Amino acid sequence: MGLARRAPVVVALAGAALLFPLQARLDARRTPPPDVLEVLPPRAILPVLTFGHAQTASNLLEIRATNFLMRWLEGMDRLRHEHISRLYDAILTLDPRDAGAYRRASTYFFSVADRSDLAREYLERGVDPARGVPADHPERWTLFVELASIELMGGLGAPEAERLERVRRGGELLMRAVGLPGAPPELETFAQRLATRGLSPLEALRYDEQRWLEAAKHGEPAMRAQAERRLIEARAALIAQALQLIADDVARQAGAPPADLDALWRFVDAAMRNQERNGGPVPAPLAVLREHGVEDPLGVGFRLEEGRVVAPGVDARRLQRLLEERFLRWRQARPGEVPTAEHLGLERAAPHLEVLIDEAGVRVVPR
Repeated sequence: MGLARRAPVVVALAGAALLFPLQARLDARRTPPPDVLEVLPPRAILPVLTFGHAQTASNLLEIRATNFLMRWLEGMDRLRHEHISRLYDAILTLDPRDAGAYRRASTYFFSVADRSDLAREYLERGVDPARGVPADHPERWTLFVELASIELMGGLGAPEAERLERVRRGGELLMRAVGLPGAPPELETFAQRLATRGLSPLEALRYDEQRWLEAAKHGEPAMRAQAERRLIEARAALIAQALQLIADDVARQAGAPPADLDALWRFVDAAMRNQERNGGPVPAPLAVLREHGVEDPLGVGFRLEEGRVVAPGVDARRLQRLLEERFLRWRQARPGEVPTAEHLGLERAAPHLEVLIDEAGVRVVPR
């Protein structure tokens, strides 16, 4: 490598060296005093000192910072939060797109400095694309997981009501990671289970509908089209559950479920007329049907099978997402091979669904 080609590297290393003028003295001391942080230049001029190699300098600084913090902890149980702030403000000034640095900063604040509020503050800075990690970064979703973890840990030992509220908030934070680049598809099921803890099935589906409605209206632009599709699916599932609750009520009162959908519609109509005539609070299932009607918004239609309301369109979409992910994993591991449904973990599809698999992918069709 010629001198001209080596020059940028030499300059960058020289700039990074300016960040640590007292490093040799620090390494010679096992428990450096707090004023060691004074070796850092002012935050505003850090990018200038790196001569265009800010990311490399950020990595070097974090390595030194980690070594410093670990040495200091040998003689202390806690670090003062302002010391961690000074270090990570410098690191994230140099490279605000580094998702891993936000995670490590939150770990130090939460576990070492005992400041969950500051851990949360750095993570919230990281998830904001305008200040931190870009919206399309494949690790941005992990910051929402860290935020959820802080919320869940805060509920340990708390009274039951507070703990339940923190579990739900943790689930809502995980929901914000669902669908982001790199996020595993399994995250949605776990997140929704936490976010709806303690809710009835109808309340959980109502929550799901409101979540997708919010995402469709105010979510990140890249996610809105998907949110609109999921909103329609969520409403179909909500209507089906409301119909199921009414069918169950009919079965309890009459000793048998409705014979078919037409019979169920008649019961629904009668229940609505009785409620209007008698007044009083509107039962939750009727409130759903008054708001959204009884038709399937997916356009597939509902079925009544042995007293169970079935939504083939909803079931098809859910199974489609699951099998698509498994199909992609299979093809990555076995290029050129086409899996069967059994290879994808599906022993048998529901009678109202048809699964088609070929080289192009998976299609789940409601019958």
